[in-house]
Amino acid sequence: MKKIGLDRVEERLTESAFNSSHSVWAISHFHYYESTTGWIFAVVRKFGVNLIALEPLPPFSPFPKNEMNWDSCQDALYELQQHLPKGPMAFVSIGESFAQFLTHFGFYNLQFGTEPWVELNDFAPRGNKGKGVRAAKNQAVRLGVEIESCSLNRLYHTPHLKAEIEEIRKKFHEKSSVQLRGFLLKTDPWKLRDLRRCFVARNQNGPIEGVLIATPIGKTQSWYFEDLWLTPHTTRGTGELLTLEAMQALADQGAKRVSLGLIPLTTINASLNEKRQGRPSVFLSTCDKIAGALKYFYNADGLILFRKRFNVQSWKSSYLSVKTEKKFWPFSCSLQWAQVLIAIILAHEPQIIWKTLRGKNSAPKQRVVMESESLPEGDRLAI
Repeated sequence: MKKIGLDRVEERLTESAFNSSHSVWAISHFHYYESTTGWIFAVVRKFGVNLIALEPLPPFSPFPKNEMNWDSCQDALYELQQHLPKGPMAFVSIGESFAQFLTHFGFYNLQFGTEPWVELNDFAPRGNKGKGVRAAKNQAVRLGVEIESCSLNRLYHTPHLKAEIEEIRKKFHEKSSVQLRGFLLKTDPWKLRDLRRCFVARNQNGPIEGVLIATPIGKTQSWYFEDLWLTPHTTRGTGELLTLEAMQALADQGAKRVSLGLIPLTTINASLNEKRQGRPSVFLSTCDKIAGALKYFYNADGLILFRKRFNVQSWKSSYLSVKTEKKFWPFSCSLQWAQVLIAIILAHEPQIIWKTLRGKNSAPKQRVVMESESLPEGDRLAI
């Protein structure tokens, strides 16, 4: 097991990435390790826990057949466990096939979210289900909103346009009670500029009202709608128009599907594990309360509602997979799971915005109801 640099990681990302969030490896701060068999892991250690971001990158391209042979990862996984310091080990935000593979090596899985996917050969909203999206899009068009596909390189090297994007991004962060600035939620629109695409919304050649950044997922012919930022006074329907126009543009260039981004804490389920060994019973009994408390800081129901308005063909499960150390004191397993949860929170570098929090507490209750069916301003499309 050897430590490698970001250049090597970025090279492999373009070839072997398959998780919609793999691009965050090039944006956030990780230690990268490559096994003797060529598998690459992104690791950060917090609160005595070894956190591994997403699935490892394979030493081969699983495409175009879109097949992953996890059996060849067995030696790399053992090598990683021997290399890392002692403590609980957690793979964060992984797909079902890898989570199932890890159950054979002492890991216990907890489903904690779902990710909606749209097939671009059939993305147009139809029938009663798509009525709201069509109406919002048409309203934005009637009010003069236009969508432009922009090169991130051009935006970056055009000072006034870059400043506009940064201001919209800044206001997005100011709308949140808690900023999560690290690990899987770190954002930087100017990284991977040669690969990503940017779509901006303007109203009759005025200032930018919305920004959508799309990131390719390796060679899967899939894209990830990573960030959708809207200004506080954006024209109604701009979010829907931006999303649909981006889908059309990507479909025109041959893309097959897009991810609208993981929604965490929507489903908490431990169904992948057939055995009770490693089951954190006490921790699981408190999961609903923990999820409810964390949902206070983001509009999970609003995110689900917005995504369901589109023609989503599948919702893929995402898992947290944890291997605890063997201890012989009561509730040791659940305590280590709590340790993992704290480590994940710390890794995301939370910062409480007291001004925003006070504003939320003083806002009239009916305001939440009034906005529940519209896109939350500055929607982060993934975790």
